Amino acid sequence: WTASNSWFTSMLLAGQLAVVIAAAAAAMIFLVLRPIKETSDRLHGLDAASGRRLSVPEGHERTEVGRLVADINQLTGRLVETLDHERSLRRRQEVDQRKYQDLFDNAGSGIFVADRDGVLDSYNRAFVELTWLPDREAAPGRLTDTQWQEPEQLLSLLRTCLDNAAGREFQEGDFLLLGRRGDERWLHVAVVPLGDGSAQGTVTDVTQRKHEEISARRLAVTDPLTGFANRAGLHALVDLKPGAMPFALVMVDLDGFKQINDALGFQVGDELLLGVAARLRKMLAAPDHAARIGSDEFVLVLAGEQDRDK
Repeated sequence: WTASNSWFTSMLLAGQLAVVIAAAAAAMIFLVLRPIKETSDRLHGLDAASGRRLSVPEGHERTEVGRLVADINQLTGRLVETLDHERSLRRRQEVDQRKYQDLFDNAGSGIFVADRDGVLDSYNRAFVELTWLPDREAAPGRLTDTQWQEPEQLLSLLRTCLDNAAGREFQEGDFLLLGRRGDERWLHVAVVPLGDGSAQGTVTDVTQRKHEEISARRLAVTDPLTGFANRAGLHALVDLKPGAMPFALVMVDLDGFKQINDALGFQVGDELLLGVAARLRKMLAAPDHAARIGSDEFVLVLAGEQDRDK
């Protein structure tokens, strides 16, 4: 009886244990694995960007599975907000980019970006037109591809700007551009460093202003009647620096010129002066110059050692 009773008790305990394990497994399947599997399947088919949310498995509103679904929905909401913000920023950036591109393309001034060697990264239509760039459809070349009179000075301006990039100071200057047909154009170039080893520059046409400046400087040192230098121009012609080429000064004074003006009038006096100027001009060699320093006073600047008949 004892052995039989022990065997029966063991079998009874084993059966109870099997029932407990089966019940626990069933509970695990129905209460944990099944809702997790259901949630996982829904999660795989979820389009988070559209704003859809996971639904809580039935009966699990207050369980850990329900809290897990709530956390996932919260993260999804944050993701949607981030995506919406990113799309908004991208749209704003695209609008700003179009505005900048329109301003860049249609600006009246030439705009370019170049490195310290003058290699162009980009430029607008106005830059092509102002600088007579050979081929506007070709890949960007160099800033010096056109016929600048002083290309090295232009590159020096660009490099000075980039060498002072820390100060963000712009450099500017006027440069003469020579056309293929012999025409000329003065361009004002201003450059500012961008901080990445390149500089952005603007180009504007200052030909009229430059011609006015040149004309004003010429008038300041030129006698308007004869075209000779005036007294100020004479000082510029006479180089007194050590080692300069020797020269001789010849003073020419017209006797009786005041009486001619008084008797015949200023028009006749001017004609006389023009006649004298023409004769003096014939006497001058290539390096010589003439100046009118008074109403009837002329000075000839004869360059070099002179041994010349009158």
